[in-house]
Amino acid sequence: MNSRRPLSLLSLLMGSLMLLSACNWATPRPSEDGNSSSGTENAGAPDSVSTEDRRTHDQAIAEQDPSTCDEIQNAAYKKECTDRVLFMQASAKTDASICTGISDPAEKQSCTDNVSFNLAGEKLDEKICLHITNSAQKKLCQESVKGMKDMKKAQAAGKLVLPPDSTPESQK
Repeated sequence: MNSRRPLSLLSLLMGSLMLLSACNWATPRPSEDGNSSSGTENAGAPDSVSTEDRRTHDQAIAEQDPSTCDEIQNAAYKKECTDRVLFMQASAKTDASICTGISDPAEKQSCTDNVSFNLAGEKLDEKICLHITNSAQKKLCQESVKGMKDMKKAQAAGKLVLPPDSTPESQK
């Protein structure tokens, strides 16, 4: 069967935007002895974090619940946990007002930029990209929105189609 189906702009958009959101945070991961090891996976991680604090942190991230971070004993790790959960919530809800709760000024700005990027993609509005302070992200935002608009036009004109569905019958 050689059926063609239109490309879903929403699926392309959401995949690209979620990837960008995920790239904004490097996961701090203290070593089992509680000390930070070398490498980017521990960038910004506190020097001493208990196993219980790590479990609570991971639970807060998984549940996207900043109040769970309040149970963390290590003050720096608690702050990082809360900031990360708020960043994730703001990105998921495309709501920059959530970013105001982030304590780290650089992460707060990164959060606001990320929400603007996502919102511009959702609304296909390049003007929203102008609110982004990071010049590289601003340019990527503008190019992405322009590309999505072009794809939408091509789809409407019937010029954009996907190859035949190659999903096995057992997975449909």
